[in-house]
Amino acid sequence: MISSDDFINVYRSRNFEAYQACLRVLAHNEIAGQDLRKPVNVSWHRDDDIPPLAWLCKSTPDKTQFVLGSQVEKFGDTFFEGVWDGPVHKAMFRESANFFGTGCSLLRNILFTPPRHCFDALYVATCDGVSYVTNSMALAIRLALPDIDDEALRDLAIVLKKHSDDSSALGADLAQTFATKLDGWAFYRVMYHNFSLSADGVPLRRFHLEQKPNLTFATYRRNLRRVAKRLSRNAKSRRRKFPLGVVSTISNGYDSTACTAIAKAAGCKLAHTITGDVRGRSDSGEEVGAQLGIKVKAHRHILKSSDRSLSLHLDEEALAYASEFLATSGFGDDVVYASFERDIQNCVVFEGSFGDGIWAKKLRTGPGLPTGLRTAKSKNEFHLRNGTIFVPLPVVGAKFVQAIRRVLRQPDMKPFFLDVPYDRPIPRRIVEEAGGKREAFGQRKGATAPTPQNLEPQLAGAFRTVMKRYQSLVSYLDADTPKRG
Repeated sequence: MISSDDFINVYRSRNFEAYQACLRVLAHNEIAGQDLRKPVNVSWHRDDDIPPLAWLCKSTPDKTQFVLGSQVEKFGDTFFEGVWDGPVHKAMFRESANFFGTGCSLLRNILFTPPRHCFDALYVATCDGVSYVTNSMALAIRLALPDIDDEALRDLAIVLKKHSDDSSALGADLAQTFATKLDGWAFYRVMYHNFSLSADGVPLRRFHLEQKPNLTFATYRRNLRRVAKRLSRNAKSRRRKFPLGVVSTISNGYDSTACTAIAKAAGCKLAHTITGDVRGRSDSGEEVGAQLGIKVKAHRHILKSSDRSLSLHLDEEALAYASEFLATSGFGDDVVYASFERDIQNCVVFEGSFGDGIWAKKLRTGPGLPTGLRTAKSKNEFHLRNGTIFVPLPVVGAKFVQAIRRVLRQPDMKPFFLDVPYDRPIPRRIVEEAGGKREAFGQRKGATAPTPQNLEPQLAGAFRTVMKRYQSLVSYLDADTPKRG
């Protein structure tokens, strides 16, 4: 019998076949011998008062209830919010390695699908045969623990956020789904892989196997463009009840700039950037965007252009726009998107999150998309309310990251190494070969995402604020639940 340490060493080896074999072992160990809960007495309810992309499944052994926000797309017994690289009307997002959103398919059992990255997840709360599955952490807590006090809510939020960070550091394959237990309710956070519920209501993952990569820089870039084009086509499809616009974000760093170059090649015509000095310098992508031939719309930073520290003190004024970014698995840094929320409403946004993990010159990331960074995990409630679908393009084709390491070692990449601390040859080549000038981007590491201060004292209030968005759903379930006694 192989030890756990030996298994990890094989999993993290540079051999793709060994990696796939490990995924098969994980898949067998997760679901072998388990009875899966089937969809019985299924009912559907639309709730126009909750965030438009939010949804819930309440599952018991004898009943399955679904509540969908107004813009969740439904095709037969399948529903989703998000985009993937396939035709909308076939609704086969569960088969795609490039699904950015969440959804569910009623097959022989109920199959749930999280986004194909580690920045967010689906949330499960289960107790005594009742399971809630939802794309909102705040809603899962509200339904499971309606009488939780502020201190316990703050402590639970801290635990769930830590579990998110620990899980992301391990990656999609090795992370444990169980997060914590409180007052009889077990809480789970499930990333990346499809999953079903056991007869007891516990999530059991169906590990997604990968296609063997064989990359050169040209084939890697071609795949990024191909996926971006298919995602755009999916977003704009007339088969949708609510078609989506397509935009990107751009700075003068590496990652978002490269993503904008790829997005433009896929038909994107507009990029958004933050203008004004932050920490004594501008991170605006206006200059390099013009070189790439894409229209760039500049926006004033939510913290105002004079801010030089990126510290966000959570006073009453700040909480008015920051609460939804705090009531997530992150720490609130994505509040920068509030700077231009109307411009990205009901849009797909190509952005550069995870470029640090995939495109750095000295790549130390293992398989499974692990990241030790705590950033980019606080978009979810904004996403559900604003109808914004975020696509971190660097995760495409990166689950077995060794293939991208090999691209970096190819001789034709040498001209794009600068031999400076802030050096990312792959995105540099993407941008320069799309028309970007070397001196216009990637010169210094910049930032626009704020760091909220005094976070923990504000957590309970932030979660309470977001929970109010789901009151109509809670009332609907309460009215439908027989009273005891």
